[in-house]
Amino acid sequence: MSFEKILFYGIIIVGALLLIGLTYYRIDWARHPEKYQDLVEQAEKDEVVCRVQAVHPSETEPRQDMTLFMALPKGDKMEFVIQKSVELGVRKIVPFLSKNCVSRPDKTDKKVERWRKIAVEAAKQCGRGYLPVVTAVESAEKAFAMASDSGTALFFYEHETRGLRETLEGQGVSDTVSLVVGPEGGFAPEEVQAAQNAGLSSVSLGTRILRCETAPVAALAAVLYAGGNM
Repeated sequence: MSFEKILFYGIIIVGALLLIGLTYYRIDWARHPEKYQDLVEQAEKDEVVCRVQAVHPSETEPRQDMTLFMALPKGDKMEFVIQKSVELGVRKIVPFLSKNCVSRPDKTDKKVERWRKIAVEAAKQCGRGYLPVVTAVESAEKAFAMASDSGTALFFYEHETRGLRETLEGQGVSDTVSLVVGPEGGFAPEEVQAAQNAGLSSVSLGTRILRCETAPVAALAAVLYAGGNM
């Protein structure tokens, strides 16, 4: 049997099971409404509206609210960055255009839509308790201003001599963390100055220059460890 036929019959079976389950639930609710009086608010033909009984903090979420500000990389590298950063626990991803970005798409709406789908799938795969947000593409200046609102605002710059470890040991890891990562060509000098003027802490990820898709993964892992999540 071909893959297309297997997929076709699989969709039919799943749809049938969902329909049977919903039908059973509606019938049982009609016969025994007392069982669901504290749970079900409304039961219609195509949907059931339920009341939330209790709220519990997710055990899979990091202690810190982390936001990744990522300069647009070329090709499909952004998809990799989004997938891995969501797996590592970021709550928000803000793509932005830096002066040295090779990728400068005229229309980013479709790309952002795809990135959001990747974020959702990654969140499902790793059991996240929060659905991460992927924003529209911002300018570098707007990204720096947004990042400065966090208690710990880190600007990763390849020519910086002060390491991430030294910085975090000195100031600790606050409840809100922003990580700003540049493109393949690195940040322009005027962008470095703008980030420092915005109050971001310029830090290094070591003596080696990492690929732009490797840097956010390494940075997030280090911050998670320093924040007591590992």
